Amino acid sequence: MSAETLLTAAHRLNRFFRIDMKRGGLVVDETLAALETLEAQTRGTDANPADALLTAAKDVTRCLRLDTSDHGGMVAIRTEIAFDTLDKAIRAKGGRKAEAPDA
Repeated sequence: MSAETLLTAAHRLNRFFRIDMKRGGLVVDETLAALETLEAQTRGTDANPADALLTAAKDVTRCLRLDTSDHGGMVAIRTEIAFDTLDKAIRAKGGRKAEAPDA
């Protein structure tokens, strides 16, 4: 796994999540596909406290997966916090802030 691939997958999921939140808060299929891509990037890796992006990505995938399975797609506060942390980690790696177009 390269850092760029992880960065790209994390940014895509973060952007789709922001769009979903602007449009009412329900997670849609495109976001779930991005979640599966990021899960594939992080699967089998140990969260290294020195790698903020990997740690944040693993936390986001865990939180969002729990929300989609336990809450029928409604997002919990802990998931929103995890996405804020992911956004900061993306920007720290040189990525850009996820912007959602107006809904």
